[in-house]
Amino acid sequence: MKLLVLFCLFAFSFGSFMSRANTPVSTYANASLYLTSTNSQQLSSANSTSSVGFADADAQPGLMDNSIFTHGASGMSATSYENETVSGFSDQLTITDPSLTGSSGTLEFHFLVTGTEAFAAVTPSVSLLTASASFTAPGASDNLFYSKDSSGNIVGTDFLGVPQTVVVPFVFGTPFTIDLTTDFTGLVEDLTGGGDATVSGTFSTTASTDNVKSLVSTLPNTSFTQKSASGANYFSIVSVPEPNGLLLAMAGLVALPFLKLRRFNPNSDVGGDEMAQDAEPR
Repeated sequence: MKLLVLFCLFAFSFGSFMSRANTPVSTYANASLYLTSTNSQQLSSANSTSSVGFADADAQPGLMDNSIFTHGASGMSATSYENETVSGFSDQLTITDPSLTGSSGTLEFHFLVTGTEAFAAVTPSVSLLTASASFTAPGASDNLFYSKDSSGNIVGTDFLGVPQTVVVPFVFGTPFTIDLTTDFTGLVEDLTGGGDATVSGTFSTTASTDNVKSLVSTLPNTSFTQKSASGANYFSIVSVPEPNGLLLAMAGLVALPFLKLRRFNPNSDVGGDEMAQDAEPR
């Protein structure tokens, strides 16, 4: 009997461990330097430094950092070098309200990419930065892209410093997955004839979630709980309660002593008249 109980406890503990181990949450970060003139031969990998620059990437749920520096000059081993840094995270969210289980709702997912860029190039060389950010969730997505070169030419829309908002549908009580990835590439090319070029950038990405709404209930101040598989708190909930009968009653109780003081103050004309009227025979 004791052996059976111990076996059951072990099975339960192992099952719980496996359940946590299979939690659908991940972060990913990779940075690489490439010799692009020879079929993108990789020179070095994540968080590395070499004669052609460095790359760094770091990620955790809700926060990512990337930095790159790419350098090239004539006389080096290639006519172009490419430096890429990628970071991202995937997490599972669950919004719960016992009174709304199984019904539909929406929330707003916000993310902001900020950073600085620097370019330098001696003709005929060129330095180029390309940047992209991608958010996906069931029923929602947002894909951003731009490129910028040392001459100031821009393709796409520069999204640095521009807050992004995506409305995400969900079902109360049902887990759903969100995924956010940022990708930055620094390229220097055409390094012949005395050309010299550099491109660098430092970037930070933050993410948050708020404005949870039910599509089947319009009651104010709907109570709900939220959790993420990673334990990260993306939510910033600000609730402004509406006046109700209890608050009005409390306001009346606060004002009551002042009303009594005014009614029975012998120095008050109003109070004196009322007391005189009370003293007259009926």
